[in-house]
Amino acid sequence: MTDRKPNWKKWSLIPDVEIWQAVALSLDIDPDKVRHGENNWMSVTHSYEESREFTDRVQVLASNLGKVELLPIRAINMGSNFRSKTAIVGFSAWATSVGWCVPDELKKIAVGSQSSTVEFSEEKKATWRQKDLWSEKEFQELCCGLEPNGARPNTDELNSALVAIQRAVLSKALPCIDPSDATTGDKLYGTARYFYPADAIQWAAPKFRKFPILVGEDDIIDSGSTNDADPRERQSMLMIIRALAAESEFDLSRSSASADVLIKAATDKGLTLPSRATVIKFLKAANDEF
Repeated sequence: MTDRKPNWKKWSLIPDVEIWQAVALSLDIDPDKVRHGENNWMSVTHSYEESREFTDRVQVLASNLGKVELLPIRAINMGSNFRSKTAIVGFSAWATSVGWCVPDELKKIAVGSQSSTVEFSEEKKATWRQKDLWSEKEFQELCCGLEPNGARPNTDELNSALVAIQRAVLSKALPCIDPSDATTGDKLYGTARYFYPADAIQWAAPKFRKFPILVGEDDIIDSGSTNDADPRERQSMLMIIRALAAESEFDLSRSSASADVLIKAATDKGLTLPSRATVIKFLKAANDEF
C-alpha cells in the first residue's frame, strides 16, 4: 500500500526502534500508520490489524532480541515486550541474514553504517585522549577506526578487536578497571570495564592499523632511563617515592593512572613536573625494584 510507505528520511535517523516498529519497516510500512487492535497498548499480548506475516515477524524478533549479536537490547519493556527496543542498524542486517524480504531503503541503513573508518580531526583525537576513561565498547570501536557510540551491527573486525582486548586484560598486558557494581546490563552494553586512555593508546596504536590516535611523546615509557642517576641517589629517590606512595595510598602498579593524579595535583599547586613519561618511568621503577 503506497499510502503507508515509511518516511525513510525520518526513520533512517532514528537509531533505536521498538520491535513492532522494526517489523513495520521491514514490511515497508510506516510505523506511524500501523493498524493496532483496540485497547492494546496496556496489554502484554498485543494484536495488530495487519497481515499474519506481520504478527509472525513480531514474534520471531521478540524471541531473538538480545540473543544474537545483531539484536542488542536498547530498552526493555517488562509490561509489553513488543515495545522493547533494538538498534535499527543491527536489525536491518539481521533481517537480511535470516532471509526476510525487506525494502532496499532498510538495507541501505545497515550498509551505510559499516564505513570502514571515519575522519578523526585533531580536535576529536584530543577529546578522546583527554577523557578520564574509555569503556570497553568505546575502546573496541576506536581500535577499528570507528566513532564510538554509534549504532552499528557487530562485524568480524569489531569482534576480533574485542577478543584481543579481553586477552590482553587476561594476560595483564593491558591495565583496566572492573567496577565491582557492574550489572549484567553493563556487560551487555560494554560498560562493565574501563581503560585509562594512556594505557589503551600505548597498547592499541602498534596493533591496530585503523586506530586513530598515535602514541605521543608522553605515552612512551622507557624505564631504563631512570638508571642515569648516581646509584645511591637513585635508590634513595625510589625509596622515597615508594614511602610517599604508601602514605598516600597510591597504587604504584598502576603507574599511568598514578602519574596522571600526581601531575594534576602538581598543576593545581602551580608546580611543574617532568614529562608524564618521566613520571611514569620513576613510578614503575619504584614498584618493580623493591
